[in-house]
Amino acid sequence: PVFDHTCGRSAENNTHDNITAPPLSTTTGVNGHALAAGAVLNTPHDAKLDPPQFSLTGWLRLAKYPDGKDSRRWMVCKAPNEHAEGNISLIVDGKNIGGYLNIGGGQANCFSAASTGAPLPLGKWTHVAMTYDGDTLRVYSEGKEAATTKIGKPRKAGNGPLTLGARSDNF
Repeated sequence: PVFDHTCGRSAENNTHDNITAPPLSTTTGVNGHALAAGAVLNTPHDAKLDPPQFSLTGWLRLAKYPDGKDSRRWMVCKAPNEHAEGNISLIVDGKNIGGYLNIGGGQANCFSAASTGAPLPLGKWTHVAMTYDGDTLRVYSEGKEAATTKIGKPRKAGNGPLTLGARSDNF
């Protein structure tokens, strides 16, 4: 997948996030540059990237659907992986968009929401998002709610890096 990082917005102030270092491998995105397939951008932990409530948005363009033993591909991963305390992950899982949120650490505290309806389109830029309002995890595709999971717990901040284009532990 190709990920467009130009549309990242802060959950606190709705201004463009301050990711300024250009990725090594880019392509033309919706509004400027996008991470090319296989490119990864890592940002060290910063408390500003760990709000209790958030909206995370981006654009992706799939050339083909991820497959294999594990058909998940990470667009965004905050903390090492989905089982780490404070993890926020926006993923593509086969033909679907999904998200993980970990509140409490470990597999038992990993909450997910994933679309089950129409598949993500191939060869077309698609706007995707996930939000957490302190109660419900929501995932969106093209502005339409694609999945929800009620969690009902306040999010705890993690201390892991923010990675675009892969899982932070490079799994």
